[in-house]
Amino acid sequence: LSIKFRCEFQVVAESVGIAGLSDVCASQIAVQTTYAVKMVTEQAKKFAVHGRRKRVTAEDIDSAFALGGYPPLFGFTVKEGLPFRFAGSMGRDLFVTDDRDIEITPVVNAPAAKLPLETNIKCKCKNNFVSAHWLVIDGVQPAVPENPAPVVQKEAAVVVSTEKAAVDTGLSILSKACRGLRQTEQVQIKTTSTHALSVVGFCFTY
Repeated sequence: LSIKFRCEFQVVAESVGIAGLSDVCASQIAVQTTYAVKMVTEQAKKFAVHGRRKRVTAEDIDSAFALGGYPPLFGFTVKEGLPFRFAGSMGRDLFVTDDRDIEITPVVNAPAAKLPLETNIKCKCKNNFVSAHWLVIDGVQPAVPENPAPVVQKEAAVVVSTEKAAVDTGLSILSKACRGLRQTEQVQIKTTSTHALSVVGFCFTY
């Protein structure tokens, strides 16, 4: 295949201004090009098989180009005309897309949207009505009929207060019993010792 397209590569080289391309160089270019075409075709076929498609599309070819590190081809992926418009400025080739025109009349004449549903969602499942409601809001249980009354918390508070009163009563009884007991104090006893007294006499002369 590469030998067959050797003459075609020489013609392409002459069309771009490269004259006198040797047969060896044309053969090498043909070999590299043939290898690249085979790899791109095989990868595109794999993308089509993974996508469960029998026909290879332009998107598969672009994906194969991206996988092989080749620059993509523009203009072969859309079914309709190219959406780009040439707008050359400042010596550069610039392609832009035209803005899509939107009709205001259908938007204005469209019916108003429905109001959002309420926060409570009620449904009927096997003759039983199910209603959604808030259990706790910011740590506080709202007083709604769906939420149970905080009776358990009151009972727990009564039990705690009863236990506390019982403990206080026991401590008071123990303190009263300790008052009747004889209290002992630690006293330090010092030993007695005798000391010799010295008498000093004074003599007066008249």
